[in-house]
Amino acid sequence: MAKRIRTQSANDETALSSMPELLAPAGGPASWAAAMEAGADAIYAGLDRFSARSYAENFTLPELKGLIEESHRQDVKIYLAFNSAVKEQELPLAFRTMMMVCELGPPDGLIIQDLGLAYLAKRHLPTIPLHASTLTAVHSLDGLKSLRNLGFTRAVLPRELTVREIADIAHRSPIGVEIFIHGSLCFSFSGLCLMSSFLGGRSALRGGCTQPCRRAYQNAGRQATFFSPSDFSLAPFILDLKKLPISSFKIEGRMKGPDYVGQVVAAYRALIDSNDNDFPEALERAREMLARVPSRPVTERGFINGEPMAESLWNRQAVSGIKLGSIEPAANNLSQVRLLNPLHLGDRVRLVAGYGEEGEPKKIKKILSVDLTPITEAEAGQIVNLDLTSLSTQNSQNSSGSQSSPGSKGWPNSQSSQGSQGSHNSQSSQGSQNSQSSHDSKGSPNSQSSHGSPPLTGQLYLVGSSALEKNYLASEPVKRLKAAAK
Repeated sequence: MAKRIRTQSANDETALSSMPELLAPAGGPASWAAAMEAGADAIYAGLDRFSARSYAENFTLPELKGLIEESHRQDVKIYLAFNSAVKEQELPLAFRTMMMVCELGPPDGLIIQDLGLAYLAKRHLPTIPLHASTLTAVHSLDGLKSLRNLGFTRAVLPRELTVREIADIAHRSPIGVEIFIHGSLCFSFSGLCLMSSFLGGRSALRGGCTQPCRRAYQNAGRQATFFSPSDFSLAPFILDLKKLPISSFKIEGRMKGPDYVGQVVAAYRALIDSNDNDFPEALERAREMLARVPSRPVTERGFINGEPMAESLWNRQAVSGIKLGSIEPAANNLSQVRLLNPLHLGDRVRLVAGYGEEGEPKKIKKILSVDLTPITEAEAGQIVNLDLTSLSTQNSQNSSGSQSSPGSKGWPNSQSSQGSQGSHNSQSSQGSQNSQSSHDSKGSPNSQSSHGSPPLTGQLYLVGSSALEKNYLASEPVKRLKAAAK
């Protein structure tokens, strides 16, 4: 594994040489363990408050102590995400929480969006490096100079920059720069979107985005997921990018499981460690690994090479996961699927209905054979019966709907059941032109009748492997993390 050489103080990221660090996401202990095993140099994680991924599993304050200790034991850095916008009345609690976290470890850096919180961190925690979240929307040299004056030592650049723009900024930046190399694309500019707030009362800037861009809409008689982009990969550009003075290559995905995190980190680890001669072979292997990852289709085009509206980004069913098969109605409210890939009890799956609308991932609690015998696993080609009633896209995307709301974890912006009913999914006779009426009349999972829910139809996708997650949760690093949290 390539190691970085630090030649000056801990706060001077412009003095770093050797390769950029490989920075991996950790939405929970299993993903954290997968990232370390696959060769991440650094990992970013968050609490269930003040983090821009409040729907992730996240970590508790006691767990953070073990997280930091065990990561440092294996020479892996931990950056803590405090990258939510903070309301005025929340600032005292956010500051106290940040102080408590830093007393535990401390972490190797704080990722911050809110400038008020950044001011408090710089004043009271002067030894902790501050990283400006991509939500600060800094995409120019002047912006980086302003961040330096505010006390930041690194900035996460937006995904919308080209290679030439990244190179120009990196060579002249007064602070370290970090770029995304893989993950989801936001239809807006790096999360600066109010659509979720307007339609469901959940703010993307506060970690509560319900991703209305992933839903189907109507335009000129056509219904499709017009606003749902593919995931992106900078794999072909790593050879050139790693020669630039970039502090960190960042992988997006704190909402992802260990199967995603482990494979993506391993793929980019191989690319970063390769040289000019063996890079083509490493790229071929990395593409094979990334093709097996449970994610949306990946594009290697778009903003990075100056094609912001490339056809590969838009107007396609950018579905997240590995396809398991088509759903057919069966007796006793069951659904029958001829599997294209193996399925295990406890695997997380999602329903994709009609025009690409995604449901929330749920765990498979029962698998039945054709003769309705309970089984624990099934191979590709096998026909199985499943109870998928909890997978309706209507149930899973109603406001933040059946997703576990940040409010249930003590999130200050929690919504009541009354508030969640004002989501983009609730349609009325005065509903917007984006309503799903023509879609619903075709018997999709979003349609309801006076006789109850209709049979589910659509495609079933695998999102996460239960066996892999159990293995990581039973690993020694996670055991030590949990022990330290007690």
